[in-house]
Amino acid sequence: MSKVPFKFTPPDNWQDFERLTRILFEDHFHASFMRYGRAGQGQKGVDIIGKLGTKNIVIQCKCRDSINSTKKISETEIESIVYKIDKEYDNHIEEIYILITLPNDIQSQNFVAKLNTKRNKNQAQVILWGWDEIVDRINTSDKARKFYGFNNITSTFKTRKIILILITIAIIICLIYIFLDKYTNNSIEDKNDKNQTNSYLKEVNNTIDKLETVYKECLTEASKNLFLTSYQLDQKCIKPISKNTLYLSKIKNKYASTVDSNVYEQTNLLIDYLEQQPRELYTTIQTTKNLEKQIIQDFEFSCYAGKNTDNKSEYIKHEIKTSYNFQMHSYFLSRDFILPIIQSIKNNILVIERKANNKNIPQNIINEANKLNSLLKSKSQYKYRDFPVSLSKVKDFTANDINFQGKDELGEMMEQQELRSIYELSFLVGLINNPTIVDRLISCGAMQPGIKQHINNELKIDKINLPLNKNNF
Repeated sequence: MSKVPFKFTPPDNWQDFERLTRILFEDHFHASFMRYGRAGQGQKGVDIIGKLGTKNIVIQCKCRDSINSTKKISETEIESIVYKIDKEYDNHIEEIYILITLPNDIQSQNFVAKLNTKRNKNQAQVILWGWDEIVDRINTSDKARKFYGFNNITSTFKTRKIILILITIAIIICLIYIFLDKYTNNSIEDKNDKNQTNSYLKEVNNTIDKLETVYKECLTEASKNLFLTSYQLDQKCIKPISKNTLYLSKIKNKYASTVDSNVYEQTNLLIDYLEQQPRELYTTIQTTKNLEKQIIQDFEFSCYAGKNTDNKSEYIKHEIKTSYNFQMHSYFLSRDFILPIIQSIKNNILVIERKANNKNIPQNIINEANKLNSLLKSKSQYKYRDFPVSLSKVKDFTANDINFQGKDELGEMMEQQELRSIYELSFLVGLINNPTIVDRLISCGAMQPGIKQHINNELKIDKINLPLNKNNF
Protein backbone atom coordinates (compact mmCIF):
# COMPACT_ATOMS: atom_id res chain seq x y z
CA MET A 1 0.00 0.00 0.00
CA SER A 2 1.18 3.51 -0.75
CA LYS A 3 2.06 5.88 2.03
CA VAL A 4 -0.22 8.78 2.91
CA PRO A 5 1.26 11.92 1.31
CA PHE A 6 1.93 14.73 3.75
CA LYS A 7 2.68 18.42 3.37
CA PHE A 8 5.93 19.21 5.11
CA THR A 9 7.17 22.62 6.25
CA PRO A 10 10.76 23.67 5.45
CA PRO A 11 13.38 23.38 8.23
CA ASP A 12 13.88 26.46 10.40
CA ASN A 13 17.63 26.73 9.76
CA TRP A 14 20.20 25.91 7.08
CA GLN A 15 21.90 23.25 9.20
CA ASP A 16 18.73 21.14 9.36
CA PHE A 17 18.04 21.79 5.66
CA GLU A 18 21.52 20.48 4.69
CA ARG A 19 21.01 17.44 6.95
CA LEU A 20 17.59 16.76 5.35
CA THR A 21 19.15 17.12 1.88
CA ARG A 22 21.87 14.53 2.63
CA ILE A 23 19.30 12.07 4.00
CA LEU A 24 17.00 12.62 1.01
CA PHE A 25 19.72 12.18 -1.64
CA GLU A 26 21.28 9.14 0.04
CA ASP A 27 17.92 7.37 0.42
CA HIS A 28 16.54 8.37 -3.00
CA PHE A 29 19.64 7.70 -5.09
CA HIS A 30 21.16 4.91 -2.92
CA ALA A 31 24.51 6.71 -2.86
CA SER A 32 26.84 8.31 -0.32
CA PHE A 33 26.94 12.09 0.16
CA MET A 34 28.95 14.28 2.52
CA ARG A 35 29.26 17.88 3.62
CA TYR A 36 31.88 19.89 1.74
CA GLY A 37 34.08 21.55 4.34
CA ARG A 38 32.46 23.20 7.36
CA ALA A 39 30.97 26.54 8.38
CA GLY A 40 33.49 29.34 8.14
CA GLN A 41 35.59 27.73 5.40
CA GLY A 42 35.55 28.90 1.78
CA GLN A 43 33.17 26.28 0.36
CA LYS A 44 33.26 27.69 -3.19
CA GLY A 45 29.47 27.69 -3.53
CA VAL A 46 29.19 23.99 -2.59
CA ASP A 47 27.41 22.57 0.48
CA ILE A 48 27.27 18.83 -0.27
CA ILE A 49 29.19 16.53 -2.64
CA GLY A 50 28.56 12.98 -3.86
CA LYS A 51 28.36 10.60 -6.81
CA LEU A 52 25.34 9.36 -8.78
CA GLY A 53 26.73 6.26 -10.49
CA THR A 54 29.79 7.58 -12.35
CA LYS A 55 28.65 11.22 -12.19
CA ASN A 56 30.17 13.65 -9.69
CA ILE A 57 27.56 16.10 -8.38
CA VAL A 58 27.50 19.05 -6.01
CA ILE A 59 24.55 20.51 -4.11
CA GLN A 60 23.87 24.09 -3.01
CA CYS A 61 21.17 24.40 -0.30
CA LYS A 62 19.23 27.66 0.08
CA CYS A 63 17.10 27.81 3.24
CA ARG A 64 14.70 30.78 2.93
CA ASP A 65 11.90 32.22 5.06
CA SER A 66 8.93 31.67 2.71
CA ILE A 67 6.84 34.30 4.58
CA ASN A 68 9.23 37.24 4.60
CA SER A 69 11.25 36.58 1.44
CA THR A 70 10.33 36.60 -2.24
CA LYS A 71 8.35 33.62 -3.51
CA LYS A 72 10.98 32.55 -6.04
CA ILE A 73 14.74 32.47 -6.52
CA SER A 74 15.92 35.20 -8.90
CA GLU A 75 17.63 34.49 -12.20
CA THR A 76 20.56 36.61 -11.04
CA GLU A 77 21.03 34.45 -7.94
CA ILE A 78 20.91 31.23 -9.99
CA GLU A 79 23.57 32.60 -12.36
CA SER A 80 25.66 33.73 -9.39
CA ILE A 81 25.55 30.26 -7.75
CA VAL A 82 26.49 28.48 -11.00
CA TYR A 83 29.22 31.02 -11.85
CA LYS A 84 30.86 30.69 -8.41
CA ILE A 85 30.93 26.87 -8.62
CA ASP A 86 32.25 26.94 -12.22
CA LYS A 87 34.98 29.39 -11.28
CA GLU A 88 36.11 28.20 -7.84
CA TYR A 89 35.29 24.48 -7.42
CA ASP A 90 38.38 22.55 -8.53
CA ASN A 91 37.06 19.04 -9.16
CA HIS A 92 35.22 17.96 -12.31
CA ILE A 93 31.45 17.64 -11.91
CA GLU A 94 28.56 16.60 -14.17
CA GLU A 95 25.58 18.08 -12.30
CA ILE A 96 24.86 21.06 -10.03
CA TYR A 97 21.76 20.71 -7.85
CA ILE A 98 20.23 23.87 -6.37
CA LEU A 99 17.69 23.12 -3.59
CA ILE A 100 15.59 25.96 -2.19
CA THR A 101 12.83 26.04 0.43
CA LEU A 102 10.62 28.31 -1.72
CA PRO A 103 7.75 26.91 -3.86
CA ASN A 104 8.34 25.59 -7.37
CA ASP A 105 8.31 28.41 -9.95
CA ILE A 106 7.78 27.97 -13.71
CA GLN A 107 9.84 31.03 -14.64
CA SER A 108 12.82 29.83 -12.59
CA GLN A 109 12.58 26.33 -14.08
CA ASN A 110 12.39 27.73 -17.62
CA PHE A 111 15.41 29.92 -16.91
CA VAL A 112 17.43 26.90 -15.72
CA ALA A 113 16.40 24.94 -18.85
CA LYS A 114 17.59 27.80 -21.10
CA LEU A 115 20.78 28.15 -19.06
CA ASN A 116 21.60 24.44 -19.62
CA THR A 117 21.21 24.79 -23.39
CA LYS A 118 23.90 27.50 -23.38
CA ARG A 119 26.44 25.48 -21.37
CA ASN A 120 29.05 23.46 -23.24
CA LYS A 121 29.45 19.70 -22.91
CA ASN A 122 32.29 20.07 -20.36
CA GLN A 123 30.16 22.15 -18.03
CA ALA A 124 27.86 20.64 -15.43
CA GLN A 125 24.11 20.65 -16.01
CA VAL A 126 22.04 22.66 -13.54
CA ILE A 127 19.02 21.12 -11.74
CA LEU A 128 16.65 23.23 -9.62
CA TRP A 129 14.40 21.72 -6.93
CA GLY A 130 11.80 23.96 -5.29
CA TRP A 131 10.08 23.00 -2.06
CA ASP A 132 7.16 21.31 -3.86
CA GLU A 133 9.62 18.98 -5.63
CA ILE A 134 11.46 18.33 -2.36
CA VAL A 135 8.18 17.45 -0.58
CA ASP A 136 7.34 14.94 -3.32
CA ARG A 137 10.73 13.29 -2.78
CA ILE A 138 10.31 13.29 1.00
CA ASN A 139 7.02 11.42 0.65
CA THR A 140 8.81 8.61 -1.21
CA SER A 141 11.67 8.39 1.29
CA ASP A 142 11.28 6.49 4.56
CA LYS A 143 14.38 8.11 6.05
CA ALA A 144 13.31 11.63 5.06
CA ARG A 145 9.81 11.07 6.54
CA LYS A 146 11.49 9.77 9.67
CA PHE A 147 13.45 13.05 9.80
CA TYR A 148 10.05 14.73 10.33
CA GLY A 149 8.92 12.11 12.84
CA PHE A 150 6.65 10.10 10.50
CA ASN A 151 6.63 6.30 10.31
CA ASN A 152 5.33 4.12 7.48
CA ILE A 153 1.64 4.52 8.42
CA THR A 154 -1.00 3.76 5.76
CA SER A 155 -4.35 5.42 5.49
CA THR A 156 -6.55 2.31 5.55
CA PHE A 157 -8.63 1.22 8.51
CA LYS A 158 -7.20 -2.29 8.34
CA THR A 159 -3.65 -1.04 8.73
CA ARG A 160 -4.54 1.19 11.66
CA LYS A 161 -6.34 -1.71 13.33
CA ILE A 162 -3.28 -3.96 12.92
CA ILE A 163 -1.04 -1.25 14.30
CA LEU A 164 -3.35 -0.79 17.31
CA ILE A 165 -3.29 -4.53 18.00
CA LEU A 166 0.51 -4.63 17.72
CA ILE A 167 0.84 -1.65 20.05
CA THR A 168 -1.44 -3.34 22.59
CA ILE A 169 0.57 -6.56 22.41
CA ALA A 170 3.80 -4.60 22.77
CA ILE A 171 2.49 -2.80 25.86
CA ILE A 172 1.45 -6.10 27.46
CA ILE A 173 4.84 -7.65 26.74
CA CYS A 174 6.62 -4.60 28.10
CA LEU A 175 4.57 -4.70 31.32
CA ILE A 176 5.34 -8.39 31.80
CA TYR A 177 9.06 -7.78 31.36
CA ILE A 178 8.99 -4.75 33.64
CA PHE A 179 7.33 -6.63 36.49
CA LEU A 180 9.21 -9.91 36.10
CA ASP A 181 12.75 -8.93 35.37
CA LYS A 182 13.13 -5.16 35.34
CA TYR A 183 16.67 -4.91 36.54
CA THR A 184 17.94 -7.82 34.46
CA ASN A 185 16.47 -6.33 31.29
CA ASN A 186 18.03 -2.96 31.99
CA SER A 187 21.39 -4.63 32.48
CA ILE A 188 21.10 -6.59 29.22
CA GLU A 189 20.06 -3.46 27.33
CA ASP A 190 22.99 -1.49 28.66
CA LYS A 191 25.33 -4.34 27.77
CA ASN A 192 23.96 -4.57 24.22
CA ASP A 193 24.35 -0.81 23.73
CA LYS A 194 27.90 -0.98 25.00
CA ASN A 195 28.69 -3.95 22.74
CA GLN A 196 27.33 -2.09 19.73
CA THR A 197 29.32 1.01 20.65
CA ASN A 198 32.52 -1.01 21.07
CA SER A 199 31.90 -2.84 17.78
CA TYR A 200 31.43 0.50 16.07
CA LEU A 201 34.65 1.95 17.49
CA LYS A 202 36.57 -1.23 16.63
CA GLU A 203 35.37 -1.20 13.01
CA VAL A 204 36.18 2.50 12.68
CA ASN A 205 39.66 1.99 14.14
CA ASN A 206 40.39 -1.01 11.88
CA THR A 207 39.39 1.00 8.80
CA ILE A 208 41.54 3.94 9.89
CA ASP A 209 44.47 1.51 10.28
CA LYS A 210 43.91 0.42 6.66
CA LEU A 211 43.64 4.04 5.57
CA GLU A 212 46.93 4.83 7.31
CA THR A 213 48.57 1.86 5.55
CA VAL A 214 47.47 3.01 2.07
CA TYR A 215 48.68 6.54 2.78
CA LYS A 216 52.07 5.06 3.73
CA GLU A 217 52.11 2.94 0.56
CA CYS A 218 51.27 6.02 -1.51
CA LEU A 219 54.09 7.89 0.23
CA THR A 220 56.51 5.00 -0.39
CA GLU A 221 55.68 5.07 -4.10
CA ALA A 222 56.33 8.81 -4.19
CA SER A 223 59.56 8.46 -2.19
CA LYS A 224 61.16 5.98 -4.56
CA ASN A 225 60.17 7.78 -7.76
CA LEU A 226 61.21 11.18 -9.03
CA PHE A 227 57.75 11.75 -10.52
CA LEU A 228 54.56 9.65 -10.47
CA THR A 229 52.42 8.97 -13.54
CA SER A 230 48.67 9.42 -13.36
CA TYR A 231 48.36 5.61 -13.36
CA GLN A 232 50.64 5.28 -10.32
CA LEU A 233 48.76 8.01 -8.48
CA ASP A 234 45.43 6.38 -9.27
CA GLN A 235 46.43 2.82 -8.35
CA LYS A 236 48.67 3.52 -5.35
CA CYS A 237 46.91 6.56 -3.88
CA ILE A 238 43.52 7.68 -5.15
CA LYS A 239 41.65 4.35 -5.41
CA PRO A 240 42.77 2.72 -2.13
CA ILE A 241 42.38 5.96 -0.15
CA SER A 242 38.93 6.64 -1.63
CA LYS A 243 37.86 3.04 -0.98
CA ASN A 244 38.67 3.22 2.75
CA THR A 245 37.31 6.76 3.13
CA LEU A 246 34.04 5.67 1.54
CA TYR A 247 33.88 2.65 3.85
CA LEU A 248 34.14 4.95 6.86
CA SER A 249 31.02 6.71 5.61
CA LYS A 250 29.23 3.36 5.29
CA ILE A 251 30.17 2.50 8.86
CA LYS A 252 28.52 5.73 10.04
CA ASN A 253 25.25 4.76 8.33
CA LYS A 254 25.46 1.17 9.56
CA TYR A 255 25.65 2.11 13.25
CA ALA A 256 23.69 5.38 13.17
CA SER A 257 20.81 4.22 15.38
CA THR A 258 22.51 1.59 17.56
CA VAL A 259 25.43 3.27 19.35
CA ASP A 260 25.75 5.80 22.13
CA SER A 261 24.82 9.19 20.64
CA ASN A 262 27.67 11.06 22.32
CA VAL A 263 30.25 8.54 21.09
CA TYR A 264 28.69 8.58 17.62
CA GLU A 265 28.81 12.38 17.38
CA GLN A 266 32.44 12.66 18.55
CA THR A 267 33.63 9.85 16.26
CA ASN A 268 31.79 11.21 13.23
CA LEU A 269 33.55 14.55 13.65
CA LEU A 270 36.89 12.71 13.45
CA ILE A 271 35.71 10.76 10.38
CA ASP A 272 34.72 14.05 8.75
CA TYR A 273 38.31 15.26 9.19
CA LEU A 274 39.59 12.09 7.48
CA GLU A 275 37.16 12.49 4.59
CA GLN A 276 38.57 15.95 3.89
CA GLN A 277 42.24 14.91 3.75
CA PRO A 278 42.56 13.52 0.17
CA ARG A 279 41.28 16.66 -1.59
CA GLU A 280 44.75 17.84 -2.62
CA LEU A 281 45.48 14.37 -4.07
CA TYR A 282 42.47 14.64 -6.37
CA THR A 283 43.81 17.94 -7.71
CA THR A 284 47.29 16.42 -8.09
CA ILE A 285 46.19 13.49 -10.27
CA GLN A 286 44.13 15.81 -12.47
CA THR A 287 47.15 18.10 -12.95
CA THR A 288 49.34 15.08 -13.82
CA LYS A 289 46.78 13.81 -16.36
CA ASN A 290 46.63 17.27 -17.92
CA LEU A 291 50.43 17.36 -18.25
CA GLU A 292 50.51 13.96 -20.00
CA LYS A 293 47.83 15.05 -22.41
CA GLN A 294 49.32 18.52 -22.93
CA ILE A 295 52.74 17.15 -23.93
CA ILE A 296 51.15 14.89 -26.56
CA GLN A 297 48.99 17.73 -27.85
CA ASP A 298 52.00 20.03 -28.00
CA PHE A 299 53.88 17.40 -29.97
CA GLU A 300 50.93 17.04 -32.32
CA PHE A 301 50.69 20.83 -32.78
CA SER A 302 54.35 21.05 -33.67
CA CYS A 303 53.84 18.25 -36.19
CA TYR A 304 51.22 20.18 -38.09
CA ALA A 305 53.00 23.50 -37.63
CA GLY A 306 56.20 22.04 -39.11
CA LYS A 307 58.24 22.87 -36.05
CA ASN A 308 60.32 20.81 -33.66
CA THR A 309 58.92 20.24 -30.20
CA ASP A 310 61.40 20.68 -27.36
CA ASN A 311 60.45 19.94 -23.75
CA LYS A 312 62.80 22.77 -22.75
CA SER A 313 60.38 25.33 -24.19
CA GLU A 314 59.29 27.70 -21.48
CA TYR A 315 55.65 26.68 -21.72
CA ILE A 316 56.24 22.93 -21.38
CA LYS A 317 58.88 23.54 -18.71
CA HIS A 318 56.35 25.61 -16.78
CA GLU A 319 53.72 22.85 -17.08
CA ILE A 320 56.18 20.22 -15.84
CA LYS A 321 57.22 22.36 -12.89
CA THR A 322 53.60 23.11 -12.03
CA SER A 323 52.67 19.43 -12.08
CA TYR A 324 55.77 18.55 -10.05
CA ASN A 325 54.94 21.21 -7.47
CA PHE A 326 51.44 19.76 -7.07
CA GLN A 327 52.94 16.31 -6.50
CA MET A 328 55.44 17.63 -3.97
CA HIS A 329 52.72 19.62 -2.20
CA SER A 330 50.70 16.40 -1.78
CA TYR A 331 53.88 14.52 -0.82
CA PHE A 332 54.72 16.86 2.06
CA LEU A 333 51.09 17.10 3.18
CA SER A 334 50.87 13.30 3.38
CA ARG A 335 54.24 12.79 5.06
CA ASP A 336 54.40 15.72 7.49
CA PHE A 337 50.72 16.42 8.18
CA ILE A 338 48.16 13.78 7.11
CA LEU A 339 49.93 10.78 8.64
CA PRO A 340 50.42 12.61 11.97
CA ILE A 341 46.76 13.72 11.78
CA ILE A 342 45.69 10.08 11.35
CA GLN A 343 47.83 9.09 14.34
CA SER A 344 46.24 11.81 16.45
CA ILE A 345 42.73 10.77 15.34
CA LYS A 346 43.48 7.16 16.32
CA ASN A 347 44.48 8.38 19.77
CA ASN A 348 41.29 10.47 19.98
CA ILE A 349 39.27 7.33 19.26
CA LEU A 350 41.19 5.52 22.02
CA VAL A 351 40.18 8.31 24.39
CA ILE A 352 36.52 7.97 23.33
CA GLU A 353 36.62 4.17 23.73
CA ARG A 354 38.22 4.31 27.18
CA LYS A 355 35.76 6.92 28.42
CA ALA A 356 32.82 4.84 27.12
CA ASN A 357 34.13 1.83 29.05
CA ASN A 358 35.17 3.76 32.18
CA LYS A 359 38.85 2.94 31.70
CA ASN A 360 41.85 5.01 32.73
CA ILE A 361 43.41 7.04 29.91
CA PRO A 362 47.25 7.14 29.83
CA GLN A 363 48.71 10.63 29.60
CA ASN A 364 50.66 9.84 26.43
CA ILE A 365 47.39 8.99 24.63
CA ILE A 366 45.84 12.27 25.82
CA ASN A 367 48.91 14.22 24.65
CA GLU A 368 48.79 12.67 21.17
CA ALA A 369 45.03 13.25 20.91
CA ASN A 370 45.43 16.91 21.86
CA LYS A 371 47.75 17.54 18.91
CA LEU A 372 44.91 17.23 16.39
CA ASN A 373 43.74 20.85 16.24
CA SER A 374 47.30 22.13 15.93
CA LEU A 375 48.04 19.66 13.11
CA LEU A 376 44.85 20.57 11.22
CA LYS A 377 45.70 24.26 11.53
CA SER A 378 49.31 23.74 10.38
CA LYS A 379 48.17 21.71 7.38
CA SER A 380 45.65 24.37 6.33
CA GLN A 381 48.37 27.06 6.47
CA TYR A 382 51.10 25.09 4.68
CA LYS A 383 52.20 26.28 1.25
CA TYR A 384 54.82 24.40 -0.73
CA ARG A 385 57.74 26.65 -1.71
CA ASP A 386 58.49 26.74 -5.41
CA PHE A 387 60.28 24.34 -7.81
CA PRO A 388 63.76 23.38 -6.48
CA VAL A 389 67.20 23.50 -8.00
CA SER A 390 67.24 19.72 -8.28
CA LEU A 391 64.11 17.60 -8.06
CA SER A 392 66.02 14.56 -6.87
CA LYS A 393 67.18 16.41 -3.75
CA VAL A 394 63.85 17.76 -2.54
CA LYS A 395 62.59 14.63 -0.79
CA ASP A 396 65.51 14.86 1.67
CA PHE A 397 63.73 17.77 3.34
CA THR A 398 60.66 18.16 5.51
CA ALA A 399 57.77 20.54 5.00
CA ASN A 400 59.10 22.79 7.76
CA ASP A 401 62.79 23.15 6.91
CA ILE A 402 62.86 23.09 3.10
CA ASN A 403 64.59 26.14 1.59
CA PHE A 404 65.97 26.37 -1.96
CA GLN A 405 68.95 28.52 -2.95
CA GLY A 406 69.93 29.96 -6.34
CA LYS A 407 71.08 27.68 -9.17
CA ASP A 408 74.70 27.13 -10.12
CA GLU A 409 75.94 25.56 -13.37
CA LEU A 410 75.72 22.04 -11.95
CA GLY A 411 72.25 22.71 -10.59
CA GLU A 412 71.06 23.92 -13.99
CA MET A 413 72.34 20.75 -15.63
CA MET A 414 70.65 18.56 -13.03
CA GLU A 415 67.38 20.41 -13.49
CA GLN A 416 67.44 19.98 -17.28
CA GLN A 417 68.16 16.25 -16.97
CA GLU A 418 65.29 15.78 -14.56
CA LEU A 419 62.90 17.87 -16.65
CA ARG A 420 63.79 15.78 -19.68
CA SER A 421 63.10 12.58 -17.71
CA ILE A 422 59.68 13.81 -16.60
CA TYR A 423 58.89 14.95 -20.13
CA GLU A 424 59.75 11.55 -21.62
CA LEU A 425 57.82 9.70 -18.88
CA SER A 426 54.72 11.85 -19.43
CA PHE A 427 55.07 11.52 -23.20
CA LEU A 428 54.96 7.70 -23.01
CA VAL A 429 51.95 7.71 -20.72
CA GLY A 430 50.27 10.26 -22.97
CA LEU A 431 50.81 7.98 -25.99
CA ILE A 432 49.13 5.07 -24.20
CA ASN A 433 46.23 7.10 -22.85
CA ASN A 434 45.47 9.09 -26.03
CA PRO A 435 45.17 6.63 -28.98
CA THR A 436 43.30 9.12 -31.17
CA ILE A 437 46.22 11.57 -30.98
CA VAL A 438 48.61 8.74 -31.85
CA ASP A 439 46.55 8.17 -35.02
CA ARG A 440 46.89 11.83 -35.93
CA LEU A 441 50.63 11.80 -35.27
CA ILE A 442 50.96 8.82 -37.62
CA SER A 443 48.86 10.53 -40.28
CA CYS A 444 51.03 13.67 -40.23
CA GLY A 445 54.23 11.63 -40.49
CA ALA A 446 55.57 12.36 -37.01
CA MET A 447 55.45 8.66 -36.10
CA GLN A 448 55.69 5.39 -37.99
CA PRO A 449 52.53 3.22 -38.18
CA GLY A 450 54.35 0.50 -36.26
CA ILE A 451 54.21 2.66 -33.11
CA LYS A 452 50.67 1.41 -32.40
CA GLN A 453 51.80 -2.20 -32.34
CA HIS A 454 54.80 -1.17 -30.23
CA ILE A 455 52.45 0.48 -27.72
CA ASN A 456 50.27 -2.62 -27.58
CA ASN A 457 53.21 -5.03 -27.20
CA GLU A 458 55.83 -3.09 -25.28
CA LEU A 459 54.47 0.01 -23.55
CA LYS A 460 52.57 -1.23 -20.51
CA ILE A 461 51.11 1.53 -18.36
CA ASP A 462 51.86 -0.35 -15.12
CA LYS A 463 55.53 -0.80 -16.09
CA ILE A 464 56.34 2.85 -16.82
CA ASN A 465 58.01 4.68 -13.95
CA LEU A 466 60.82 7.06 -13.13
CA PRO A 467 62.84 5.73 -10.16
CA LEU A 468 64.53 8.25 -7.92
CA ASN A 469 68.25 7.44 -8.26
CA LYS A 470 70.24 10.30 -6.77
CA ASN A 471 73.53 8.77 -7.80
CA ASN A 472 72.71 9.63 -11.39
CA PHE A 473 72.84 13.36 -10.75
